[in-house]
Amino acid sequence: MNQICKSTPSTSHKDRKVTVIIMYRDPHTGTEIRRVTFTPAVHHHPYFPINAYDNAMRRLFYTEHINNRPQIFCEIRRTGELCRLTDADNLNEWSVNPSHNGDYVYFTDKDCGYRVHIETCRTELIVDFKAAAFRNGRGIIAGTGTTALSAEDRYWAVKYTVDEDIYLSITDTECKKTETIMQIDKYAHTQFSPDGNIIYWIDSLTGDVWQIRRDGCETRRLLIRDRSKGQILQIAYISGTGELAVVSHNTGITAINTQNGSVRCVNNLAACQSVCSPDGRIAAACTCLPDAGIYLFNPRMTNGKLYKLCGPDLFNTRNQPLPPVPAAGFVPPAISPDCRYVVFTSDKSGYPQVYEAQIPDNIYRLV
Repeated sequence: MNQICKSTPSTSHKDRKVTVIIMYRDPHTGTEIRRVTFTPAVHHHPYFPINAYDNAMRRLFYTEHINNRPQIFCEIRRTGELCRLTDADNLNEWSVNPSHNGDYVYFTDKDCGYRVHIETCRTELIVDFKAAAFRNGRGIIAGTGTTALSAEDRYWAVKYTVDEDIYLSITDTECKKTETIMQIDKYAHTQFSPDGNIIYWIDSLTGDVWQIRRDGCETRRLLIRDRSKGQILQIAYISGTGELAVVSHNTGITAINTQNGSVRCVNNLAACQSVCSPDGRIAAACTCLPDAGIYLFNPRMTNGKLYKLCGPDLFNTRNQPLPPVPAAGFVPPAISPDCRYVVFTSDKSGYPQVYEAQIPDNIYRLV
């Protein structure tokens, strides 16, 4: 195993750490991998379908538990410094959502939505679900609390609960106006279309795939789950094709056209999680039951070739059933905006840590 260590200086911020850069080659594939975090605590990058970098790739964002409280951190990629951005009491770690322009990170606690300015670490209230506008102030953040941010960072989708009912809200981050557009399922992981006009999600009760316009109009079911083919685990928008990649552990990855409903086979990988690059050219998928590592493929191709990036042995819990809610060892990989890196979380060292794998040139050219 090749290993390179380098220390970087620490300067003042909310909290900056002296870091040690460790790089090694995956024993199964030879892929160069960099370990980003080292503290003996739970770490993970943002949960699907949230980006882990800003578009300019100045920073890589992740969550670290400090005294059993999750806080938002980022790595300054130019220097390798790890910077703490928040000191929150009840931060929902699965809501962390960095803006694409690199100015803010959005997040929620039990009752409110916030954003923290990355340069100043100043936290700003964006929406209060206890306010009278949300059913007499009885709203709380729903489910696992995953959120969605449109590509231009204008609109932020957050689920909240009133009594036993769950609703989807859309906040205009410029004027801080929030509207409730629909009642929605608890575990739906919403995501925007590239133009920010459409929101997609899976209904976890039926497994069907749906879409709705951002203004709350034109709700449409895109796909009815075939129960004989198992559970639909995840969807991911494929830019450039107008399709959604649909992940089912039993049947592999298919793609559904959001306009005409046609379905095609992308590959037969028994994936548990998958994500597409912003340009739709590369997709990454992790596996479990059993853990076979992380694979890359071109989601625009039908029955395309799979390229193993790294692994197996990503998860100590790799032979256990999928948890009902997100767990640090099951965070889907994320692809960098330039399509040259894949970020993943692995607990192979004993604690969930964040790693960054560089996509080899030969695979980058082929995918």
